[in-house]
Amino acid sequence: MSEPVGRRHFITTTGTGAAAVALTVAAGSTAAAAPPGATSAATHRGPKALTGVRPLPLTAVTLLPGACKDNQSGNTAYLRFVDIDRLLHTFRLNAGLPSGAQPCGGWESPTAELRGHSTGHLLSGLALTYAATGDTALRDKGRTLVSALAACQARSPAARYGQGYLSAFPETFFDRLEAGTGVWAPYYTIHKIMAGLVDQYRLADNTEALQTVLRQAAWVDTRTGKLSYDQMQRVLQTELRAHPAQPDGTARTGMSSSPTTSWPAPWRTPWPPGSGWTAPPPPGPGSSTSAPG
Repeated sequence: MSEPVGRRHFITTTGTGAAAVALTVAAGSTAAAAPPGATSAATHRGPKALTGVRPLPLTAVTLLPGACKDNQSGNTAYLRFVDIDRLLHTFRLNAGLPSGAQPCGGWESPTAELRGHSTGHLLSGLALTYAATGDTALRDKGRTLVSALAACQARSPAARYGQGYLSAFPETFFDRLEAGTGVWAPYYTIHKIMAGLVDQYRLADNTEALQTVLRQAAWVDTRTGKLSYDQMQRVLQTELRAHPAQPDGTARTGMSSSPTTSWPAPWRTPWPPGSGWTAPPPPGPGSSTSAPG
């Protein structure tokens, strides 16, 4: 019985197929323009074999003056503005480190169960913008943020967490997830941090980010490796999102047997219908995540 096709695999396959069709049509345009009854040499040769479609590196694209350039400049200014100590506040407290920063609000407040995910987005944003603009201030800010997160990770055993654990909330969230007693989405949040660390490595040449994400991946492998198939299905009733950092990290690092190899089979299984799971409400009326400026 064939395995179900995941959304990411479907999009990748169809996207590549669409590009192949476009290139094939372009290659055969001379045949379409031939007079009726004539046979083009391209008809006999057939379409050229494609070796793959790859995106251009961000360093190969420069925006000219206009709306897109204005948006990039505004985004760059915001990334410079964000106070990383405010975002690190809950990470440091969770690891038993001191912090005098003002806490963020909304989904990054010290009581929000998704706290920490915005730090992952910031890691990605800093890396992407540095790669696109060459802004060394954003590269250095990313390095400072990665080093601070690595320091929190190093404190995990002293905080009674598993080796390699890195989060703004305690590991007991995963106990609740595995027991099915109710928690928001801890693996989703962890994934954002891992994806940000991978981006820091591949786009900003941050080797400390690579070591940090590999330690985190080893923690995930240890945690999920203890679960039975049925227990993993219980986890999936909450964790319905795609987690591309694991295969992307494997491809980027070239590791043939990297951590988290126990994920794929159970995580591809569709969410069982009729579980009764519903998403928790936002932290409060109008309380979107506050800008940590």
